[in-house]
Amino acid sequence: MRLPLVVLFTVLNHLAYTGSRVTVSLFALHEGASALAVGVLMSLFALLSMLISVPVGRLVDRIGVYRPRIALGTALGMAPVFLAMAAGMIGAGWRLRRRRA
Repeated sequence: MRLPLVVLFTVLNHLAYTGSRVTVSLFALHEGASALAVGVLMSLFALLSMLISVPVGRLVDRIGVYRPRIALGTALGMAPVFLAMAAGMIGAGWRLRRRRA
């Protein structure tokens, strides 16, 4: 029973990571970022993976694959909710500031 759940979360995590890479690069281009800036953004994705792969690999060797994958899947699943809430709060703050000015 656990293996299909681990595979499902692995696929969902990969989709979220790959989708975020594409979304960030397209959004940066839409906002008028230069090719250099987009390249730096994409290299930061690779840098993050490089820096966390060994510590996460050691953690998985110690406690198994199930709990870290579930924790990461939950965090990735909740991230859009928190980002949307933060964007809403920032937007509301800017609207209030404009009214006062």
